Amino acid sequence: MASAAVGGRQAPKFRIVSNGSDATLDTELVRRVAAGDRTALRRIHDRFQRPLIGYLLRFVRDHAVAEELAAEVMVGVWRQAARYEGRSSLETWVFGIAHNKAVSWLRKRREEGMPEGAAEALVDERADPETEADAASVADMMARLIGRLSSEQQAALQLTYYQEMPLEQVADAMGCPVNTVKTRIYYARQHLKRMLADEGIHALAA
Repeated sequence: MASAAVGGRQAPKFRIVSNGSDATLDTELVRRVAAGDRTALRRIHDRFQRPLIGYLLRFVRDHAVAEELAAEVMVGVWRQAARYEGRSSLETWVFGIAHNKAVSWLRKRREEGMPEGAAEALVDERADPETEADAASVADMMARLIGRLSSEQQAALQLTYYQEMPLEQVADAMGCPVNTVKTRIYYARQHLKRMLADEGIHALAA
C-alpha cells in the first residue's frame, strides 16, 4: 500500500515528548512568551526544534533551508504568542505556524523558479529502473514523489503519517475541517498510487 510506504520503516518519525507538560502549563508557557520571557521561548524552541526540522525537511529537502524555516517558526511563536488562547494544543499551534511557512516557501519557489514544465522535466529525469533501485531507497523515492503533490496534500500526509497527529489536530494545524484533511489524504494517496505505477512499482501502488 502507498500508505504503508509513507509510514514505512525507513522514514524517521519525530514525535514530541511532553515531559509532563499539560495544556495548562503549555498555556502558561506561551503567556510568558507573550510577556517577553525569552527563557520560555527557549523552552519551546528546545522542545520542538528537532521535530520541526524533520517536518520541514520533508517539504524543502534541504537541511539549511529547513533550519532557516524552523527559526522563522520560532519568530512566529514570539510574535503571535499574545493571540494564543489554548483552544488547540501547543503542538498543533506550533505546527500550524510551520505548515504556513512550508506552504509559503513552496509557493514562492514555484512563482520565482523554473519556467513552466521545467520542474516536471527535472523530476522525471531518472535512471533505468534497475539502476535507480540500486541508487535510492524506497524512502528517497517516496520523498521525491510526495514532493510532486500539492502543498496542501503534502502537509496532510506529513502531519498525519510522519508527525502521527490525530486528524483533529491536523485539521486545526491546517485551518480546515477534518473532512477536508481526509479528502486531501485520499487524493494524495491516489496520486501516489498512480505515480508508483508509472515508476513500475505495482506492489506499493496496489
